[in-house]
Amino acid sequence: MRFEASRRVSTLVGGCLGALALGAASSASATVVQWADLTSYNPSTGVVTGTITVGSEVIDITISGGGYNFVNLGNPGETNYWTEPNALSRPYTGGEVENAPPGTDIIALSTGGLKTITFSQTVSNVYLALVSWNGNSGVFDQPFEIVSSGRGYWGTGSFTSVTDTSFTGSGELHGIIKFTGTFDEVSFTDRSELWHGIQIGIAGLAPPPPVGGIPEPGTWALMISGFGFAGGALRRSHRRQTARGLA
Repeated sequence: MRFEASRRVSTLVGGCLGALALGAASSASATVVQWADLTSYNPSTGVVTGTITVGSEVIDITISGGGYNFVNLGNPGETNYWTEPNALSRPYTGGEVENAPPGTDIIALSTGGLKTITFSQTVSNVYLALVSWNGNSGVFDQPFEIVSSGRGYWGTGSFTSVTDTSFTGSGELHGIIKFTGTFDEVSFTDRSELWHGIQIGIAGLAPPPPVGGIPEPGTWALMISGFGFAGGALRRSHRRQTARGLA
């Protein structure tokens, strides 16, 4: 009886630990993205500016290239296009990202061409949220991966003709793509149409460099030569000591 009771307790504890482990793994896999707060748009220069806050750090962000139908800056009366009307088909939170872009901030691209997103300091993992890339395409200067897609404000679509650095939207594509690594800027080229929207986010700041920095190639060569010289000297010293001992 004591054995059976002990086994039941062990099973219960094991189940609880397993559930906690699964919950921790699920929590660890979710990424809270820091989305941009768009603050200004100059139609004459085609430049949008904003900030991204990470803890106590405020990163300035600039999107250049122009050709926008409109830019929402989070003002009253603007439409929120970052909605997820179907709980089973979530374009922004259906993958690793935990939080969709908040509020109404959006850049509605219209005239195709080169667009460049620049950060005032190096950031880690850039996310690009998409609205209504219907028949449009993106060709990027960095490899990306698809995080999620689903039914959004204008309907449902999908990623097609996907390569490491490009895709074409089929139907009313809504979703998120991710650029993994550290970046000061990301560029892409799109096509002209009425409008297709983007919002920019990051996972955080780039990690600081190692203490003392990374040695230059010449320094590495000197260090390796020094190690070799020291090793050779130790071997010669060992042979002399052995010879004296035998004598």
